[in-house]
Amino acid sequence: MSLTYVGIFIAQLAIIFALSWYKFSWFIKIILFTLFSYLWGVMFAYVYNFETTKQVIQLALTGTLGIFSGTFLMGLALLLFGIELSYWVGFTLWIILLLLIIVRIVIMLGSLWSKGLAVFSLFLFSLFVIYDTNKVMQRNYYGDFITAALDFYLDILNIFLHLFSFQTPILK
Repeated sequence: MSLTYVGIFIAQLAIIFALSWYKFSWFIKIILFTLFSYLWGVMFAYVYNFETTKQVIQLALTGTLGIFSGTFLMGLALLLFGIELSYWVGFTLWIILLLLIIVRIVIMLGSLWSKGLAVFSLFLFSLFVIYDTNKVMQRNYYGDFITAALDFYLDILNIFLHLFSFQTPILK
C-alpha cells in the first residue's frame, strides 16, 4: 500500500477523533463527516482495482444491509422490552475490538485464520449495531445527529469490509 493511502488512513483516524472528542458546530461536523466518507470512497476505489468483480461488491452490499437491518431491529426490540444496555456492554465491546485489532495485526502474515477472524468480526460489529441502536435511541443529541450517524456509519463500514474480505485478496 502506498504512502498516500497510509496518509488517508491517518486522516480518517484524525476525523474520527475530532468528531468524537471536540464540540464543533453542526456545519463543521457535516463537512468532516462528508470528508470522512469521501476518503473511504478513495480507499474503496483502491481496493476495487484488485481483482474485484461486480458480484463481490453486490454480495457485500446485500450482506451488509441484511446484517445491519437485522441487528438494528434487535436493538430496537431490546428497547421495546425495556432493556437498556449499560456502558459496561460498550466498554466490553471496545476491549474485544482492541483484541481483534491486535490479533489481526499478528495474523496479517498468515492467512490461515483470516476467514475465522472475518466471521468473528461480523459477529462483533453486529453486536455493536445492537449496542449503538440501544444507546442512540436513549440519548438526547440536542440536534447533533452527526455523532449518531458516525456510530452507525462505522458499524456499517466494518460489516461491509469484513464481508468484502471474504472475496477480495487485498483485505485478507
